[in-house]
Amino acid sequence: SRSNLIKSTLGLVEGGNVVRGEILFKHASGAGCIKCHRLNEGNGGFAPNLGRVGSRATVRHLAESMIEPDAVITEGFQQLNVLTDDGRVHAGVLIEESGLSLTLGLVDGNQLVLPKSAIEQRKSRPVSAMPSMAPLLNAQQLADLTAYLMTLRDGKLKERRASRKNKKLRNKQQSAPKPPSAIVMEKPRGQAD
Repeated sequence: SRSNLIKSTLGLVEGGNVVRGEILFKHASGAGCIKCHRLNEGNGGFAPNLGRVGSRATVRHLAESMIEPDAVITEGFQQLNVLTDDGRVHAGVLIEESGLSLTLGLVDGNQLVLPKSAIEQRKSRPVSAMPSMAPLLNAQQLADLTAYLMTLRDGKLKERRASRKNKKLRNKQQSAPKPPSAIVMEKPRGQAD
């Protein structure tokens, strides 16, 4: 169950691997969070900015948000369903709207511009546009990702500490039997939804 996955993840966060978490965040074959989330003002993501999330969120909130994103939805990031005149339904986050078109941020990180003249119906839904990471990641991977997100804080001192911790973990990983990429790409085993 998802509540068991949350409990397992929380039990593993303290020993979480920050380097693997960063790889999961940034690599398309991992969780791929970077496709939608931004870490600063300049990289153009349309999901909430996670650049300083470690200073404003708890470990529990981060883990729960990845496993059950519908539980607490950040204002403005609920899913918008749009029915077009060709009978297709498009779902995403409303990024921009003008008199002529609207732009949706899609779950794969792409943007879709729809002419308003082609829109037959639109409806906001009380669900997050972010997919659950539960089918994609196991408890250890979720713990690694959470550990990485908790290093994203205000101030240079915290960045240097995280950088030193990452360097120590990289050195430790170099002596490990598998490279980080092989660990990241493994499919979760025996994980229930």
